[in-house]
Amino acid sequence: MHLDRRLLGLARHIATPLAGALVLSLLGAAATVVMAMLLAHLLAEVHLLGPAALSLTPVLLGLTVAAVVRAASRGWAEKLMLGLALPIKALLRQRLFNKLCQLGPYHSASFGPGRWLTLVTQGIEGLDPWFCRYLPQWLLAATLPLLFIGVATAYDLLSGVILLVTAPLIPFFMVLIGRAAARASQRQWRALGRLGAVFHDRLRGLESLRVLGAVERTLDTIATTGESHRSRTMGVLRIAFASALALELLANLSVAIVAVEIGIRLLYGALPFESAMVVLLLAPEVYAPLRLLGTHFHGGTAGQAAAAEAFTLLAATPDGAACPEATPALAPASPFPVVLRQVSFAFPAPSAPADLGAAAAPLVLDGLDLEVRRGECVVVLGPSGAGKSTLLALLLGLLRPSRGEILAGGLGLSQWPTERWRARVAWVPQRPHIFNATVAENLCLGGAPRDAATLEAVVTQVGLAEVVAALPRGLDTPLGDDGWRLSAGQGQRLALARALLRDADLLLLDEATAHLDAESEATVAECIAAWRRRGAVILVAHRLSAVRCADRVWILEEGRVVEEGSVAALRHRGGRVRDLWEAWERHEAEEAT
Repeated sequence: MHLDRRLLGLARHIATPLAGALVLSLLGAAATVVMAMLLAHLLAEVHLLGPAALSLTPVLLGLTVAAVVRAASRGWAEKLMLGLALPIKALLRQRLFNKLCQLGPYHSASFGPGRWLTLVTQGIEGLDPWFCRYLPQWLLAATLPLLFIGVATAYDLLSGVILLVTAPLIPFFMVLIGRAAARASQRQWRALGRLGAVFHDRLRGLESLRVLGAVERTLDTIATTGESHRSRTMGVLRIAFASALALELLANLSVAIVAVEIGIRLLYGALPFESAMVVLLLAPEVYAPLRLLGTHFHGGTAGQAAAAEAFTLLAATPDGAACPEATPALAPASPFPVVLRQVSFAFPAPSAPADLGAAAAPLVLDGLDLEVRRGECVVVLGPSGAGKSTLLALLLGLLRPSRGEILAGGLGLSQWPTERWRARVAWVPQRPHIFNATVAENLCLGGAPRDAATLEAVVTQVGLAEVVAALPRGLDTPLGDDGWRLSAGQGQRLALARALLRDADLLLLDEATAHLDAESEATVAECIAAWRRRGAVILVAHRLSAVRCADRVWILEEGRVVEEGSVAALRHRGGRVRDLWEAWERHEAEEAT
């Protein structure tokens, strides 16, 4: 039954329409009091003196005006209330999107895209009942009963005391029931989040499910998750219906008590007829706002549970290395040399029960001491899980080192303004995302729009000229969801072209040649050679063919650099590079024969 202070903080953005709705509701309540007084006076005069003793016109006219004022004020108040949640929902979605961008891909991926979608759609929509119904009704329930009790007390002290004693019983029982309802709503929301995550995950993997013949098992999984959500929803509804019945019964019993004591005193002539009628007409109005509060409370619990999760995400710490105090004046003109000093990194360990203790998270990178200078091409080799992609994430500022520091141009990376640093870096990920936009829009994603000649030149540079020319509308062809018009290799070359258009110094390539044939790989090598004239390149690779364009090689194993140096020096020294190089030469010779 309590009001979430964080949601109340958002309510300040709707203070004006909320205040207007409350004023109109109070005006309607005042009209209700006037109607009760006029109707009681009319009945008393007719009952005692007969219809001929009174001109009914003024009273009937007053009743008509009061009824019109009551209906109009309630209608306008209802209209204002219905729109209260719209700016709040827009604001909260905008904050969540901004927070999603700040948190970075690693934190966001741990939460799950399905849960994100459920939260920003159905979860945020669930705030409608809270802001449009529950919050205004909570304020009305705190004021209108006191107004009606005050008027009733002015006519009859004993009835006012009875109303004052019985009215708080409804909020008391609402608090008891509300705790169970809140817990049930939280369970329902978690079940809905799981259902959304499962459905989104299976939808993205539908192709694999069809090929592997796992569709039936997937349908069973979705049906089981949906049944869990259905049962929890029915549990919430059972609590809502039971509480509504209990509150209605309590309110009717309270009105009955007032009616009985008034009837007894009327029988013995201890209470004027007009006063008795005013109290009887106002007694149901005392409990009506409290009953409606209980009804709207259950409608707002789902939105409140979703809002709690949204506020938890908004309070999360970003993964990126942004420094709030950093200013553009601190950033040097050049990011070189880029130096890693004893850099270690470990992903946060999952929480563990208190009696077991939290296990220390294993280090993904351990004590890296590396340097990249302008004009260099550094190739990072290593098995899967060695920490190569994590190293690039640290250089991008998507993650913070657990220990050590990264320097760029002599300044710690955490002191660079985030946007200023990322403007100096171009990145081609292992699985680049091609957006549902045109080729030109995908190319210009990382900077200002370019003219068609520039775009055609960079498309030719990465070997996509024929592919783009074959598209129905060339550069203006939409590529569809996940770039379905392009193959994996073509998508990688499009992402490389996108990176080449950036006015950056440091180019980071994460398995940028993984899906390319030999000819396309040679094209990428030419692009790397051209980039080295304006900055430096760090290329993460599995294939040794990428070493041909390298000035230096870093070999990572279990988060440590086990070998470092030029290709010639490492071949002469022996070890992993020489073994890999000889194996690659034998493979090339076999392919040639």
